[in-house]
Amino acid sequence: MNHNQALTSKIPLIGRKDELAYLRDCLYARGENHIIYFWAEGGYGKTRLLEELRSMVEAGGPAFAFSGIIDLYHTDTHSNSDVERAIVDGLDRAGKYFRDYREQREGFQLLRERGADPGVLEAHRRDLSAVFVREAREMAHDMRKLVICFDTMEVLQYESSVVEENAGLEEVDTRVRYWMLEELPKLANVLIVFAGRPKSGSVDQSVNHQERLAHDLGKAFGNRLRVWKLPNLDLEETRQFIHALFPEDAAKYFPEELLPSLHRLTGGRPVFIHLIADLLAKLAQEPRILLEVFQKNAHLVDAPDGDPRLSEAQRLIKSHILGTLFNQTGEMGVVLSNIALIPKGVDPDILEAVGIPREDAERWLTAMEDLSIVKQFKAWPDVTPSGAADAERLDHTTRTFLHDEVYRLLNPSMILGLLIREKQTASTLIKEYYQKHIETLQKRIDAARDPQQRIGLRTQLHKYQVERLYYALVCNAGEGYHEYLRLSEEAIRNRWTGYSIRLLDEFLRFYNEPGTEEGDPPRRRARFADAGVTHDAVIRESVRLWMERFYWWGQHEKAVRFAAKIEAAPETFHIDPQRDVAFLANIYARWLDSAATLAGYDERLVNRANALIARLPRLEQCAPEETVAVARLHYAIGFQYRNGGLLHHAVEHYVIAKAAFRSLNAYHDELAILLNSLAYVYAQQGRMELARPVADEALQINESMGSDYSRGLTYSTLAAVYGMIGDYSRAVEYGQEALSIFRDLEDAHGSCRAYQHITHARRRMARRQIERGWRLDSARMMLDTTIAELNSAQTIAQEHGLQAREAEINAGLGRAYREYGRLLNATQGGLREATQAFNKSRAYLEEAIKSPNVDEVECANLLEDLAEVYALSGDDPQAARCLAKAEETIGPDYQIALDRPLPKRERNEYFWPLGKVERLRGRMALERKDYPAGLEHFARAYAYFALFSPDSVQKEAMLGTIYDYLRGLPLAEQAGLLRHIQQWGQKWSAIPELGVGKFLDDLKELLGVPLT
Repeated sequence: MNHNQALTSKIPLIGRKDELAYLRDCLYARGENHIIYFWAEGGYGKTRLLEELRSMVEAGGPAFAFSGIIDLYHTDTHSNSDVERAIVDGLDRAGKYFRDYREQREGFQLLRERGADPGVLEAHRRDLSAVFVREAREMAHDMRKLVICFDTMEVLQYESSVVEENAGLEEVDTRVRYWMLEELPKLANVLIVFAGRPKSGSVDQSVNHQERLAHDLGKAFGNRLRVWKLPNLDLEETRQFIHALFPEDAAKYFPEELLPSLHRLTGGRPVFIHLIADLLAKLAQEPRILLEVFQKNAHLVDAPDGDPRLSEAQRLIKSHILGTLFNQTGEMGVVLSNIALIPKGVDPDILEAVGIPREDAERWLTAMEDLSIVKQFKAWPDVTPSGAADAERLDHTTRTFLHDEVYRLLNPSMILGLLIREKQTASTLIKEYYQKHIETLQKRIDAARDPQQRIGLRTQLHKYQVERLYYALVCNAGEGYHEYLRLSEEAIRNRWTGYSIRLLDEFLRFYNEPGTEEGDPPRRRARFADAGVTHDAVIRESVRLWMERFYWWGQHEKAVRFAAKIEAAPETFHIDPQRDVAFLANIYARWLDSAATLAGYDERLVNRANALIARLPRLEQCAPEETVAVARLHYAIGFQYRNGGLLHHAVEHYVIAKAAFRSLNAYHDELAILLNSLAYVYAQQGRMELARPVADEALQINESMGSDYSRGLTYSTLAAVYGMIGDYSRAVEYGQEALSIFRDLEDAHGSCRAYQHITHARRRMARRQIERGWRLDSARMMLDTTIAELNSAQTIAQEHGLQAREAEINAGLGRAYREYGRLLNATQGGLREATQAFNKSRAYLEEAIKSPNVDEVECANLLEDLAEVYALSGDDPQAARCLAKAEETIGPDYQIALDRPLPKRERNEYFWPLGKVERLRGRMALERKDYPAGLEHFARAYAYFALFSPDSVQKEAMLGTIYDYLRGLPLAEQAGLLRHIQQWGQKWSAIPELGVGKFLDDLKELLGVPLT
């Protein structure tokens, strides 16, 4: 049996001659593309027509490839990657063509399991679709025709809700509808057949789903599409159908004179004609009663369409047929009643779980195989990557289902106590079947250290969780709804895209399920209202979940556009700006975060978010949902300020967010992200005594959660922190840990940052050795390695379009070549080579300065670096011009002048480049033996570094530099210099924040010169 195929009792296909002829013509039209959309109400034989196409393809031989009938009723194919995988496995069962796709899909699954960066996962997901199209076209070149079939297309119409409609989210590319319209038109030499029934809109939906789907398909496929409504069987075809069902003696079961009544009352729908035959031949205890119904209504054969008598008779015959089918006095009626209550399908294990002895269950299922309303489905056998030591297969036992028209028409008149029995059955299934499987799988996942082993287990777990959700909603709509929200949150935060979409579709399908008759309100909607879940609340939660999807999946452009639509028309999404403050705070939090990621600091957004913060209660007065909003919004505002260089404000908001997350004792992943960011800001401020413990806490959280990506981020942060405080060996160690993780996760951005932290630390170690004049061979090796690693990072950045990283790497290369020139200058005969190194350094630094991604602080830093290159090259005038330009870049507001108040310390990082400027001026003065000026510049540098951070390591490092220049001078000259600098620094020493007094005391102690 082929996977994912509906199986029905085989009789010759009656009617459909035109449809079959057209399908045959399309099948044998080599090189051409044909797309057909067959639609009709339930029971018109759409699936049967697809099965006939399958037989045509099989008869054509190996030159034709068939996808199998991909039935969208089942949750295995409710995301774009699920559908791709289904098509690949169906078309290429031998594994000859889609090798790249399969390999890359395995890699994608592994990255997702390891917790890769959402941007990386998004890129891989998009790449998978491109590879699928390319390899499908390659296969099509070798084949007579590729045939792809989709059944139950109406399920795609369930994807729509008022949120998706009003926000234009039908075009979200994780949805199957979008994928079909975007990717399938790119295929070649293909016959694509869609089959589905029209879905009536819900009370809150204005679109005509049938017209919308046909329009969208036409827009995507153009004149290659044919939309074909299947007609009902005419009277002659109805006669042929009955004779096919009873080939030996049709009149024995259904008299010839009643055929017109049969045709008129069933509307010529094959499913009901076939079902009547089943009842007459196998199921009904009193077949004559059924025949009497047709005899009684024979006078309506000529009644016009719309005649209320005819409509009522047609309704009654359906009710009578189904009521007879589920007659509880017969064994088969009992079996069918049980199956009708389990729409996710049954197998012997499931029936045994609801109390049916296994022997009886197996016997009944075998006896039902020939019934017209029974379908069987075998799940797609998803497996872990082939390299896994213990490959886990998805449970693909064949399950039995009833025809979807039967589920739709099911009502209490057919099964006594339907609602109570439905809830009892659902509750039993949850306890005796799903919960046991879910707990077992979760334990196995938790115990599996190898992420490859977890992939198949997790796929199976998600399958059970989606099915369990349906039964949870049946048991209690309110509790089931909250279970849906909980599972969705987990799926979204773990970037399980397909699983998240399956949960969404399962909920929407249940929530929007139409009533039995056309125009009836959604049949289950009232259950939610009774449980306190209003329609307005469902819409608002849908808004929030979509915002969370965009945020966690790295789809920041979509998040920004969606948030703007919410802000522009909140009432459209049943949001009251006055009442729903916490809700809006969550939306704004994700908006600010995504906006900062895309474009940096946006003062307008921050001001609006601060105004929203003012409307929230103080943290100690917040309810839990308000605490979450406070935490997220403060973090997002802090992230905006961080991107704008306003580190002091960033810290203020980060600290409040940290307190809020800790009070919740939840959302540990978000707390770790916050701690990483806070540690980095502390390090940028020079507050190393705070940066280190915060980063260590983030690492502990990430280690406990097992997220490789989050661990990589924390190792990267620790590398930056230890690099800033001068512990270069530990910085390299942490940077290499981060690099190893990011390489495994194929994370270009993370890899570049890790390289930058590693090379910064190596370069600083090499410089220390060069300045001390020892282990110069080791310094050369470190610089060679540094330049090679920076070139590797540059290649990664260029291949992935990371322009901001390119500027940073250019800066790193400029600094590395500067140190290389310094090394060669210190080596006998290295002047010419040193000049070449300095030229490269200038070129890289100037390229970095020109980058639009460089802010004023980094620009000033780069100008100081460039000035140092000129100074080492002997061009002091050009060096002085660069230093003046660096000061100009920062501006006068942050420069120290003793005749006015100290600069504001809102942006401590501005003092860092100013300290570097004064330090280099001091070095240059000492080089030309202008020792008094050199000491004055170093004192100013000390003051700037003190304003940057009270414990800045740069302050103390300068003392060693001064000592190297002064220690060889005569004592009397040293004493004179000390007297000069102490007299010069009297006014500076009077300002405690500048710390110059300590600098002078330490210098006096270091030189050890007695002053008289």
